[in-house]
Amino acid sequence: PLLPLVTTVMESLRQRQKEAVLRMIRLNYEEDSEGFWSHVWKILVYDETCRNILAPLLSVEELRNHGVTLYLGLHHPRQPLPEVPALYFCEPSQVNIDRIAADCSARLYDNVYLNFHSTLSRPLMESLATQTLRTDSSGLVTKVYDQHLNFVALEDQLFTLLQRDSFVAFNSHLVSDADALRNVARVVEGLFSVCVTLGKVPIIRCAPTSGPSKFIAQQLDEKLRAHLAEPGHLFHSSSSDFQRPLLVILDRTVDLASMLAHSWSYQSLIHDLFTISLNRVTVNVKNDDGAEERVKVVLDETDVFWSEQVGHPFPEVATNIQLSIKEVETRLTASKGGNTLEGDQEMTKLLAEKLSSFPLLQKKERLAIHVKIATTILQEIQTRSLDVFFQKEEEVMTKSSKKNRVLDVLKVVEETPGTPDDKMRLFLVFYLTHPHLTEEELSQCEEKLEACGCSLRPLQHLKKTKAFEQHWATSAGGGAGGNQTSPSSKSSVFSKKMANDWFNLMGSMVKSGIDMIVPREKNLYVTRVVDALMTLRDDATLKTANYLYLDPKFPVGSAPRKNSPFQEAIVFMNGGGNYLELQNLKDYAAKDRAQHAERGVGSKNIIYGTTELFTGGSFLAQLERLGSLL
Repeated sequence: PLLPLVTTVMESLRQRQKEAVLRMIRLNYEEDSEGFWSHVWKILVYDETCRNILAPLLSVEELRNHGVTLYLGLHHPRQPLPEVPALYFCEPSQVNIDRIAADCSARLYDNVYLNFHSTLSRPLMESLATQTLRTDSSGLVTKVYDQHLNFVALEDQLFTLLQRDSFVAFNSHLVSDADALRNVARVVEGLFSVCVTLGKVPIIRCAPTSGPSKFIAQQLDEKLRAHLAEPGHLFHSSSSDFQRPLLVILDRTVDLASMLAHSWSYQSLIHDLFTISLNRVTVNVKNDDGAEERVKVVLDETDVFWSEQVGHPFPEVATNIQLSIKEVETRLTASKGGNTLEGDQEMTKLLAEKLSSFPLLQKKERLAIHVKIATTILQEIQTRSLDVFFQKEEEVMTKSSKKNRVLDVLKVVEETPGTPDDKMRLFLVFYLTHPHLTEEELSQCEEKLEACGCSLRPLQHLKKTKAFEQHWATSAGGGAGGNQTSPSSKSSVFSKKMANDWFNLMGSMVKSGIDMIVPREKNLYVTRVVDALMTLRDDATLKTANYLYLDPKFPVGSAPRKNSPFQEAIVFMNGGGNYLELQNLKDYAAKDRAQHAERGVGSKNIIYGTTELFTGGSFLAQLERLGSLL
C-alpha cells in the first residue's frame, strides 16, 4: 500500500483523490525520476466502478497529458499491445481477477501494473497467483497496489459510494443476513478509503440505536484499529490529535421529509428535474422551431458561473444570468475598440483582440447553455406548479403557518397541476411532520390521493414501519429546502437569440410571481446534529449526548478526550442523500466562516458523503418498492 500525502488541515477531498489517481497513472514514479520517463506512455484498463471514480476527476485531455494513450474497458474485447505498459484500475473481485489472469495468459501486454480501489484479499491474491503461474505469465505482473480510492468525489465537499438502491438495501426485511453484511462491508471500505485519502483518523459518532449506522461505525472503528496496529499503516504522519476530523454516521431514516420535499436551489432543481450523474446532465430543450434538442452539459468547477450560482435560489440565478450576459457583452464591445491602424499593424491588433476576447466568448457560450437550462426549468415549474408545492412544503416543514391542516394540504393536492408523484411527495412531507392524523383523516387522504392517480405503496410502507414517529422530533425544524465554436461564426445572431430567450424567460417569471419566491433560512436535521456534535453541545431534542463516541486511536471504552470544538467534519448519510442536505451544510459552514472571519479565528470545514444521491422522485420510488414488498 502507498502512503498518502500528508496534510495538517482537511483539504479538498476531490483534489486529494485526484492527486492519488495521477500518482497511480505515473505508475507511482515521481515526475523527475528515471523510471517516470521510461514509462511515460501507457494504456489504462478499468472496470465500470473505477470508470465512475475517474469520470468526475479527469478529462480525456488530462489523461493524454499524463501519458495515457488509450483507455479501455476491462471486460471489453481488446487487442494485444506489446512494448507498452498496461495500468489496471479495478475492483478487487473474483470476476476481475479471472479477466486479468486471462489477459496475462494471452500476453496482451508486456508489463502489467495492477491497482485495486480497495484492499485485495488474500484469497483473491492467491487466485491471481495460481492462475498466472499455471500459464507461466506471473512475470508480466510488475506491481500490485491497494489504492484505497473506493469512492466518487464529485465536489470538493461531496462524495458518494454509488451504491444503487441503497435505501431499499438497508431497510428491506427481505435482505438476507449475508447481503446485509456485504452492504455494510462496502460502506466501511468506502469510508476507510476516504480516511486514507485525507490522511486522517477521525473520531466517530453515531446514534446509539441499533440501526445500520451503528454497525457501520463499529466495523469502521475495528478496521481502523486493526490497521493502526500494523507496522506499515497509512497514518504515520497523522499521529497527532491536532485537527482530527469528526465523522458523523447517520441512517437515512432519521429524516425522510427532506428527501421528498421539492427543491428551489439551482443545483437541487436540476437534479430533481433532469438527474445529475457524475456531474453530467442531459436536458431536452426546445428550439425556435419547436423541435427538441438534447443538450449534454458538464457541471463542475470549470464552469465559473455554475460554481458561483450552484446553491442560489432559482429566481436569483435567473437574474444573475441576465447580469452576466450584460457584463460579457459590455466587455466584448470594449475590447473591439476602433481600428485606425493600417496594414500589418491593423492585422496584429485584430488578432490580439480575437485572442483576448476568446475567454469571454467561451463564457458567453456557457451562459447560453444556462439560459436553455433555466428556460426548461421554468417550463417544468409552470407545467407542474412546482412553486406551489415548494411553498406549501416550506410552510408544512417549518410550522410557519397555521394553515397546515390536512384539508389545506389535500386542497393543494386536488387543485394544483402536477404529476401524481408531486402530489404524493407533498402529502408524505405533511404526513412525516404531522404524525397525529386520525384514522378517519388518513382514510380520507388515501381516497383523495388515489383519485389523483397516486400509488399508496409509499404511504403503506411508512404506516407499516411507523417510521414517521421517529421524524416528529427530527423534522420539526427542517425544511425543503463539447466542441468549441469559432469566435466569429455567429456572434450577432447568437446575441439576439440569447436576448430574446432571456426576455421571454424573465417575463414569464415576473408574470407568474416565481421571481418573488425565496426559501426560508433554516437548518435541516442533519445540519442541527452536526452543529451540536462539532460544538460539543448536548441537544436534548436531538439527544446527541447519547451518541456513541469511538476513537480508533485509544482503547475501546475510553472516555472522550476531545474537549475543544471540532473544526473539520465528515458527515455520512447511509441509505442515500441529496443536494439539498449538501447545500444546507455548505450554508451552515459559510455562515460560520463569516462569523469567524470577523473574530480572526478558524472556521468549520464539512464534507458530505452518502451511499448515493437521490432525486425526490427516485427516493419516492424506493418507498414504492418497499411498500410493494409488504
